[in-house]
Amino acid sequence: MNDAAENMERQFFFSQFECIRTITASERRRVEHVFYKPRQTLCVLKTYYNRNLSEVYQKLKSIRHENLVAVYDVLFCDGNTYVIEENVDGETLAEHLENYGPFSEKDVIHIVERVCRGLEQLHCQTPPLIHRDIKPGNIMMREDGTVKLIDFDTVRCHKVGSRRDTTLLGTKEYASPEHFGYGQTDITSDIYSIGAMMNELLTGELLVNHNATYEGRLLPVINRCIEVDSGKRSSPSGNCTQYCPAIEAHGE
Repeated sequence: MNDAAENMERQFFFSQFECIRTITASERRRVEHVFYKPRQTLCVLKTYYNRNLSEVYQKLKSIRHENLVAVYDVLFCDGNTYVIEENVDGETLAEHLENYGPFSEKDVIHIVERVCRGLEQLHCQTPPLIHRDIKPGNIMMREDGTVKLIDFDTVRCHKVGSRRDTTLLGTKEYASPEHFGYGQTDITSDIYSIGAMMNELLTGELLVNHNATYEGRLLPVINRCIEVDSGKRSSPSGNCTQYCPAIEAHGE
C-alpha cells in the first residue's frame, strides 16, 4: 500500500468516530469511549502503542458470537494498533468478587458454560486463536446475565510445530505452565485458566501451587482443567465446550 492509500485509510478510520472520554491510559494502551458513526452508538476505542496486533484483530473482526465482545474495525498505522469494539455495560467478574464476594456454584456454572462457548469460537478458527488471559477481570456480566469475554490483546494464533511462545503474556495467577516457557500455549492453556478462574469465583482465592482451594461438587472439573500435564486437560475433541456437560453434572 502506497503512502497516499495509507493516508486515505487513516483519514477514513478516524473520521468514523468522535471521542467522548478516556477510560484508562498508560504507556502501553489507551482506552476511550467514542461515538461510532457507522453503528450510531457508543463504542470503545483501544489504542495499543508500539504493537502490531492487526493480524489477530482482523480475524476477530470476522467473528460474531454472543459471548465475545464484537470487534468492528481495526487499523495499524504509525506503529500503533487502533481497534473499535462493542461497548459492554455491566461489571467484570473481578468487580463482582470485590463487591459481593464469591459466586454460588449455580452462577459459576452459568458463567463458565458461556465463557466456554465464546472460547470455542476462537479455538475453532484456522489456525486456532488462543486467548491466553482468561481471568475474572476479562469477563463482563450484564444485569440480564449475558456473559462476554473481553480484552483480546494477548490473543495469539497457534503455530503448528512451534515449541514455545515468542512472547510470554497473560496474568501469572491464571497462567498454565506453558505460559512460562514449558511449551507453546494452545487450546488447553485456556482450559487451565478456566479452572484457575473457577476456583477463584467459588472461593475468592487463587490456586496454591497449581492446587485448588475449593472443595465442593465442581472440584473434579477444576482438577481436570488445572492438570500440569496439558495432555490430561482435554478430551480427543480438544475443545472447551466438552466441559459444559461435566460442569452441569457435578453442579446438580
